[in-house]
Amino acid sequence: MNGIKELERQLDALIGDESCSQEERTKRAVRLYYRLGKLYSICDKFVKAQECFDTARTMQREMAEIGNFREEAENFQDLGYFYRKVGDYSRALFCYRQAMELLEKNLGLHDLLTERACYLLGLTYLEDEQDGEALYYLQRPCPLTPE
Repeated sequence: MNGIKELERQLDALIGDESCSQEERTKRAVRLYYRLGKLYSICDKFVKAQECFDTARTMQREMAEIGNFREEAENFQDLGYFYRKVGDYSRALFCYRQAMELLEKNLGLHDLLTERACYLLGLTYLEDEQDGEALYYLQRPCPLTPE
């Protein structure tokens, strides 16, 4: 809970921060909202987590430029984790697919981050009892093993 209070304090301080541009404040706020949503998810406070994730995505869309694909992919994975925890597998799968597509497009199939996204996608399919899809993603080659 201490981490949550600290992130909320940082968000409050960011509002009146004139030391950086509005764009930079928005980017920092997006990161803070995602981190806050992740902490709320871990603490099983799903309504608060959803509010934070929604706020962050709305702010990102308003910026018109999502920015760093790694950060965006990580944010999709955090959202996927949240949806998986609350049992909303269709949304979790959507988020994990978005993360994997971003990483695969920018890093390639055999990058460790892409493989992690692939694993999370397979795990979610497994939890959703879609065994065929789960098997496909869980059996994809891992960059740490020789082909």
